[in-house]
Amino acid sequence: MDERYDEMNHLIRLIIEEHISADEVREKIKDMSARYGDDLFPEFIFSPQSPPWNEEYMEKLKRMNVGGACSKDFLCHMAEVGCYIEKQKNRKKLIVLFGFIAAIILLVIIMICIL
Repeated sequence: MDERYDEMNHLIRLIIEEHISADEVREKIKDMSARYGDDLFPEFIFSPQSPPWNEEYMEKLKRMNVGGACSKDFLCHMAEVGCYIEKQKNRKKLIVLFGFIAAIILLVIIMICIL
């Protein structure tokens, strides 16, 4: 397979799996455009959804990508959505962790008061 398409697939994998930022995607697109030309990123007209974003919306973007959506704007938007969703997941994990720690501290305080 052509090296440029391997790089494109690698970029898409980074967006989906590694959740690289839109700024990192722009840098990679700039580099790839300089090496292979702007034809690598054909224009694709789409209406991006406004935040808050969720997994369902990301799945929709993935399906659009499989269908041929790989314009510069689309890939950057996909990266933004992926990072947003990842931050939301991390935020939920922190809330659960802090709740667990608070429950342990409360239990220790109660045990100390009882004794």
